[in-house]
Amino acid sequence: MNNPTSPEAGKAPAPDEQGPQKRKTPLQRWADLVDEQIREAQERGDFDNLPGAGKPLNLDDNPYAGDRALAFHLLKQNDLLPRELDIGREVDAELARAEQVLAELRRQRDWLLGQRGPGRERARATYARLRGEHAARYEQALRQVHSKMLTLNIIAPSTLHRPMIDVEAHMRAFQREFPPL
Repeated sequence: MNNPTSPEAGKAPAPDEQGPQKRKTPLQRWADLVDEQIREAQERGDFDNLPGAGKPLNLDDNPYAGDRALAFHLLKQNDLLPRELDIGREVDAELARAEQVLAELRRQRDWLLGQRGPGRERARATYARLRGEHAARYEQALRQVHSKMLTLNIIAPSTLHRPMIDVEAHMRAFQREFPPL
């Protein structure tokens, strides 16, 4: 019988006293076997003085390139990107430009509509003109982005596909944010 004042009180029970052990899955047993073999090989020095030790790995070969391997090699040697990556960068840049159009209009709207006194009507007219110009620029930028996304989604592998933008939904959001005065 265990005495609560004995030195063994509070210690975890020995493994054979813990009850049923969790059984390892075949995959866990396999991983343990591989780990054990690697440890033994390290202890024997099997990994010492391997060719290329201390040098970076050559990762230029792409086993997934298939018939495009030569094209990828030439692109890399000339610091160029595959077309689908280039289009992806163009899409990102054009989306940023479209957002800049909105930011510019927000800034001008806030300044113009903050005008007081006799110049207020002229400021409102200037805002209406700027709103029309920016709406046209914004819609054109969105349509260009939409076209490039479509091209990208046709030529690129599915992992590089981009969700298409809804130009009309973006223009409705524009109309809500920048209502006519």
